[in-house]
Amino acid sequence: MFSVFSIFIQSVSSDSNGNGNVLYVGKGQTYNDIQDAVDAAGENDTVFVYNGTYTENIIVNSSIALIGENVSTTVIDGGYNTSVVLISASNVTLENFTIKHSKIGVYLGDTKGVFNCSINGNFIVNCTNGLYIDNSSDNNLSFNSIVDNADGINLYKSKNNKILNNSITHNAPYSTHGIALWDESKGNNISNNKIYGSRIGVLLNRWCNDNFLWNNNVSKNVYGMNVEYSFFNIISNNSFNNRDHGVFLTSCNNNSVIGNTFTGHQFSAVYLVDSDDNNVVDNDYYDNKEDVKKASTPPSIKLPGFEMIIFIVLVLIVLIFVLYKEKSINKR
Repeated sequence: MFSVFSIFIQSVSSDSNGNGNVLYVGKGQTYNDIQDAVDAAGENDTVFVYNGTYTENIIVNSSIALIGENVSTTVIDGGYNTSVVLISASNVTLENFTIKHSKIGVYLGDTKGVFNCSINGNFIVNCTNGLYIDNSSDNNLSFNSIVDNADGINLYKSKNNKILNNSITHNAPYSTHGIALWDESKGNNISNNKIYGSRIGVLLNRWCNDNFLWNNNVSKNVYGMNVEYSFFNIISNNSFNNRDHGVFLTSCNNNSVIGNTFTGHQFSAVYLVDSDDNNVVDNDYYDNKEDVKKASTPPSIKLPGFEMIIFIVLVLIVLIFVLYKEKSINKR
């Protein structure tokens, strides 16, 4: 199960990239706990962790490489606390771990952003969020297996990241998103991923522009890809086989949906709601109820706000009072 995502561990000298020292963690080694070794490491050092289960919540705040011996047997258990691994420094490498049991498996973020980190070849399981990238750019997330988390990968206000060759699968009914981009996450490359079993396979929400989504297998989700209030994205060469819709665009313009394959959607392969000037061409459609459907949001009936309700009540009270006074005067 894990062998696809295992990373061949070369000699220690190559792990240390020739610039720093190597600190060892494990039974009989200098350090028993990963955090102690991380705290002792300097810039460009490598922390090498031997097989075992480590119940810790790791904070990495310097530019180091944190490498596990074997992805299937080097386990960091977060104990259902906040983050299993929190990375607040740039130029960090995290490879070859099973990461499990927490609100967030791996969190990348800092007030000024985190850049040029590599999160590769990990198995992330049973977390609320598998990977969360917060206000950070130019990071590489590749060859990770992200299984049975409520959300697979979340990007918030993050740009120019590469999300490549990951497997994001959910078997639980509460799973929400495979990959979700929020609030001006722009210029990201999402390619060659397998995204199965979420409510929404891929979400682009609120001004997530200029993203490139290529050659992903997006299947067995309720909705394959939802794009909302986002523009100039390229969705190309992907395979969609989901329950309701393949690609669902809402209030979007100038996106390209080109050269994809859509199979077996019980509603629409491509559904455009209040979305104009999108380029939907050269796609292959098989056994969908409708290939391309366009619609407009029906006008909604606006209910009065709280202030208006108070105003109407006050007017009615004044009116009743005036009528009562007039009635009293007439009786005299």
